[in-house]
This record gives sequence, structure tokens and C-alpha cells, in this order.
Amino acid sequence: MDKFPKTITLRDGSEVVIRPMVSEDEIPLLTFFQHVPKEDLLYLMDNVTNPAVVRRWATELDYERVLPLLAFDGDRVVGNATLHRFKTGLFRHIGEIRCLIASDMRSKGLGSQLTGELFRLALDEGLELIQARILESQKQAARMFQALGLKTIANLPNYAKDAKGNRHNVLLMISDVEELWARYSDFLMDLDVKTMY
Repeated sequence: MDKFPKTITLRDGSEVVIRPMVSEDEIPLLTFFQHVPKEDLLYLMDNVTNPAVVRRWATELDYERVLPLLAFDGDRVVGNATLHRFKTGLFRHIGEIRCLIASDMRSKGLGSQLTGELFRLALDEGLELIQARILESQKQAARMFQALGLKTIANLPNYAKDAKGNRHNVLLMISDVEELWARYSDFLMDLDVKTMY
């Protein structure tokens, strides 16, 4: 955590600052969620446009249970990635990653860099496996996680139901944390080369 705040360079040469969420980020984070395209909101785990939901996150921060990283362009939140984990029990060695990027900041490598930072933190915390659950229809998210080294180990038919009541297949993707960190390090080296020219 001592490496934050951290400035990262995106594929288009622009820079954003990433750091863990603090309680004062409640309003900027709510504003971020309120500008997420409606079709994306259908697929999220929580009603993130509800101020009470974001207020609860801001007032009940517990980095050992959920570690939220935010990306800022100036004062504006443009990305949110979270590492969810169990403190005890059978799944205490597993972390789950979720990521959402502002629509105008997509395809710039922000999602990959945010999730990569979570891989590093997962490794530091001794987690052994990382998983992601996404809808089969979320092709861009699937490509990003595949590029970073997660593999689909299950396709759960009709497992999720969106806000409109429609059923969706869910992909369960998983990878070893050390392998992910090695892949992410290679990704960063490749990104550095691409942004130099």
C-alpha cells in the first residue's frame, strides 16, 4: 500500500492516478457510477447508483475484506477495481477481482493496469488464486482477463439474472496469482515499449 498514490500512463499517453479508496471518495465514486452506461449497470452485483450503497462502502471500508482501487483523471473517478477475499475458511487463499472503467476511458489499458495492481497486492497478501466472474456476453472483459492470464474453467448456464430479469451465462475465470503477476509484468514491459513510440 506504500506504493500509492501511483501515476500510470495509458496507451494514448494520458496519465491517471490510482490509489485505494478512502471515505472522502464517496461523492466522486457515486458520480462515476451515475455516468456508467445503463446497459452496463444491468450486469453489476449491486445497485451502484443508489447513494446509500456507495455511502455504506465509504463508511465501512475494510481493506482486508474488500480492497477498492480508484483511478482518477484530475478529480474525476474514471475506474474502479476491487479485490474481494475471505478472511477465514476454505476460500481464504482466493481473491476475486471486479473492474469497471468509464466508457470514454476504455481500450486504453486502464482496466488491465488497475487489475494488475490488484494482482500485485494479492501476491503481497499471500493469496494463491485469483478468480473473476463475468457474463459470457462481456467479450471485452473476457479478452482482458484472458490476456492477463486467467482461464475459463466453467461456463454456468443461466446462472445470473440482470435487473430486467433476463438470464445470462456466467464465465468463471481463474489463475494462479504468481503466474498472473509474471504475465502482468510482461504486459507492463510491452506497454512501456508501445508508449515510447
